[in-house]
Order: sequence, then C-alpha cells, then structure tokens
Amino acid sequence: GLRLAATGGAFDVEFDSERVTYEGEAELASALATVDLHPFAGGFRLSLGALVNDNTLSGEAPIRDLLLDEGIAVPPGIALGELVAEATVEPVAPYAGIGWGSAPGGGGWSLSLDLGAAWHGEPEVDLEVQGPLAGLAGRPEVVQAIAEEERELEAELEDYSLFPVVALSLSYRF
Repeated sequence: GLRLAATGGAFDVEFDSERVTYEGEAELASALATVDLHPFAGGFRLSLGALVNDNTLSGEAPIRDLLLDEGIAVPPGIALGELVAEATVEPVAPYAGIGWGSAPGGGGWSLSLDLGAAWHGEPEVDLEVQGPLAGLAGRPEVVQAIAEEERELEAELEDYSLFPVVALSLSYRF
C-alpha cells in the first residue's frame, strides 16, 4: 500500500549550550510518503519512504550572558542585542518504520499505529546577533565567542540526527 501523511504545529522550547539558555520555538512542518509491505498478509506492516522536512528550532538569548561568561568586559547600562539561533536539517530524509493496522483492501473504520524514524542528518545551526553590540562589534574576542557558541550548539544538537515518528491513526476506507 501507499500512504501520505502530514504533520504541523509549533511549541515553545528552552534549550542551551554550556553557557547560554535560549528561549524559542520548535516548528514542525513535514510530509511523509511511504510504501507499506504486509509480509504476513495481516495487519503488521513494514514501511519505507521519505520525509519532506521543513522542521526548525529557533531561539533567542541575551548576548550579554555569552560575553560575560567569556570574561569580556561589558560596560554596564548599554543596550546589547540578542543571539538568535536557528537549527535546520536536511529537507528530505529517508524513513523506515513498522506498524499495525488494516491490511490493504479492507473497508470501513480502522485504527493503526506506526513507529519509525527518519534520518535527517545533524542539525545545522545559524547564529546571528540582532540588535546593537555597541563598541564591541568586530572585536576579535567577540567574533570568536559567537563562532564558538555556534559550534557548541551544533555539538549539542548532533545527537538529534533521527526524527522519531509515533502515529496513532483513525481512518475510514471507502
């Protein structure tokens, strides 16, 4: 059998590197296409397919926290910008899973469960400063601290190469 599924939504998250805590949002926007094989002619199935993925993780943190942690002198009372991080993954990911539900050709209502994962690779982080950096912009130690923070975030997220899929579905076949 062939199946198509879509996922969407967003939720607030908090994530951190070793030095800074980010407040942000995880946005889920993906579509899954699978070919289902029923090796025992019953409800058990093996699924292979692809996940078209536009999921992102983004967040903001005060750059002042990073600079102070690095030992960079920050004059009190000046306005500083925010660190803005966005993590993205590969746009197309292979998917494998198992499931239980009605075999192809059945009619009426059915309930099914799918467990699987898509390998979307290690997330890539883009880290920018939005807002003023006052007299600190362009200083080598500031540029180095921001670059190191981006590498740290990527290292923190590298364990999230798999996108887990757990789906409980209610469907009706004509």
